[in-house]
Amino acid sequence: MDPQLALVTVLLVFSALTSACETAIISITPAQVRTLVESKRRGANYLAKLKHSHHKTLITILLLNNFLNIAASTITTVAFTRIFADAGIGIATGVLTAVILIFGEIVPKSLASTYAKIIGPFFAPALYAIGVMLTPIIFVLDFFVGIMLKFFGAGQHTQVTDEELIAMASIGAEEGSIDAHEFALIENALEFNDIKVGDIITPRVHMDALPEDYHLDNAAEFVVNHSHTRIPIYRDNIDHIVGILSIKELLRAVHEEEHPEKISIRQIKLLTPIKVPDSMHVKDLFREFKKKRQHMAIVIDEFGGTEGLVTMEDLLEELVGDIEDEMDTDEAHVKTLGKNHYEITGRTELDEIAELTKLEFEHPEYKTVSFLIIDELGQLPREGQSILLEGWQFTVTQMLRNTILKVELKFLES
Repeated sequence: MDPQLALVTVLLVFSALTSACETAIISITPAQVRTLVESKRRGANYLAKLKHSHHKTLITILLLNNFLNIAASTITTVAFTRIFADAGIGIATGVLTAVILIFGEIVPKSLASTYAKIIGPFFAPALYAIGVMLTPIIFVLDFFVGIMLKFFGAGQHTQVTDEELIAMASIGAEEGSIDAHEFALIENALEFNDIKVGDIITPRVHMDALPEDYHLDNAAEFVVNHSHTRIPIYRDNIDHIVGILSIKELLRAVHEEEHPEKISIRQIKLLTPIKVPDSMHVKDLFREFKKKRQHMAIVIDEFGGTEGLVTMEDLLEELVGDIEDEMDTDEAHVKTLGKNHYEITGRTELDEIAELTKLEFEHPEYKTVSFLIIDELGQLPREGQSILLEGWQFTVTQMLRNTILKVELKFLES
């Protein structure tokens, strides 16, 4: 074999290997590298070092690849010029361009993207050693690259955002590598930090609370008829919550006292209520619950009054979905009465209505059907009053004082 042809072949082989290394190292994710290191895969530690110094790694690969390709091009051009005279330059350029493109770029990079976790660790030690030998040159080039990046305002940035993590989890769910419920848990966990207490509050009109002068026997009867394990206790009115009564403490007091009908709630031990604004993030409230070992907080409005309450269960449901126990009822928010005809509760969320009716609500701040009806009417509704949105009629069918309990929803055929 012609020595020059043999040398060009060797150079092109190394060029192909360098291209494969570039794609493998770039395409492999930090999480995959960590997994390889933890599994003690040979070469994984060197791969981690290359990923950590990605600028220097890229410079090393580009230096090596360009040197190999230029050397191969020079030798080929000299050989072809000797054979084909002046036409040799054009022939060498065309032939070598095709060879480098196919065998030095497309094929090795395609293989490397598929087998990144095999190729990356295998060639990482050699590439790291070459980088060490080229350190002086790499240092100078990296210095100038840093200056150029600063000049163009390309500073440090977050490597992976929440949106990208959710997108990756979504792809994993579509490909079957993670289950649908696992994807939902990942998505909820990433969105947990953005949720505020006001988004998950139980409003005061739906709160069950007892006055502090309530006797223990009456409180016990109240507990029997409700499924709560903790009950807010107020003085004078619900805007003045003075404590949280735990069912365990109530049962202890009823058991120990000879005349529970003569003992009021204020005379037994109550938990000091945690009071928080509705603007507080649930992640901060979660830490507060853990710190104070409590499971209920009273949400106060801007005037210091009671806006509602939120529990540890409410927070956990934002992560894992609805948590139902043997005391929870199965009453649905939406009951189908016929074609395009439903009975819904005032607390039904508009997201659920939008999915049911394909309506697009103009006001994203609305949370429930009750808010929507009150805002559209401009006043508290009466039973029988209705609003009409794009052919869908919302009719209030049941009220309890100022609270909308039931609404009839039907589509009016034109």
